[in-house]
Amino acid sequence: MRFPFPITPASIAQWSVELEPFFKIYIASWSCACLIALSLYLRKPADFTISRRSYWHFLAEPWKLVTFVAGTALITLVAPYTGDPTWDYVDGFFMSFLCFATAPWVVGVLYGLLRSKVRWVEGYVAVCTWLFSASRSYDIYLVWRDGA
Repeated sequence: MRFPFPITPASIAQWSVELEPFFKIYIASWSCACLIALSLYLRKPADFTISRRSYWHFLAEPWKLVTFVAGTALITLVAPYTGDPTWDYVDGFFMSFLCFATAPWVVGVLYGLLRSKVRWVEGYVAVCTWLFSASRSYDIYLVWRDGA
């Protein structure tokens, strides 16, 4: 396992040289999508259900926290034993956390979109959050951990 410490302009340039053109386009595209989603969220965070205290109280129910801790421990602790060289303790933990923190909101927003009860802006941010939680964060971690 190679960690690119310290991160310097030269190490970043090395990553970009090693990436295939398709992956450069892929990373640029989802980076732009996520930056747009972040800017839409930051313009009016109070308009998003995930920003409300009630959402976080909903997640903080004792049975949900116990389930989260048990599931996270299982996924994190077995990660190195799966035979997948890209799966380790770090991504096991952060993907569990991101899923727990965002999945109920994303599912609720998608359902609201189907029923025309949620604005498209929250829908776009939710879809980007979903993709970030389920995939993009993992991609970023692997590029950071292993290089291109």
